[in-house]
Amino acid sequence: MARESASGSVVGSDGAPLAPSDLVAARQAVWMYRELPDEIDVPFSMPVLYQDERIVVVDKPHFLATMPRGARVVQSALVRLRRELDDPRLAPAHRLDRLTAGCCCSPATRRCGEISAAVRGGRRAQGVRGAGAAAPGPGAAGHR
Repeated sequence: MARESASGSVVGSDGAPLAPSDLVAARQAVWMYRELPDEIDVPFSMPVLYQDERIVVVDKPHFLATMPRGARVVQSALVRLRRELDDPRLAPAHRLDRLTAGCCCSPATRRCGEISAAVRGGRRAQGVRGAGAAAPGPGAAGHR
């Protein structure tokens, strides 16, 4: 661990490198980055559908993992989004399977992150609200 820390690959929750002599508070998050194996590129884009000061919503493509795990680290929605928006605080509020495409939401503030953690932990009811353009019904002009 001293070698990894000396190389700058051990960081605190704020993203700042930790030296072997740094003190860490109880329950403080510490991250260690490792050398990554070659990954199979997922050639599909992941457009940002909506973004404001509270949330980022992306269209996660098929075959892209939501969270970095095992052999899929760089080729994950989380890593792509953090790099694209240059925001290491982002974390998905929920997970979609690697083979599933769809909207993936990431809180952009600490408060939203606390709420999504409460939802995942069962301490808060989960609900989904959405808005979109209404599709024309049968018989309406432009309906196919």
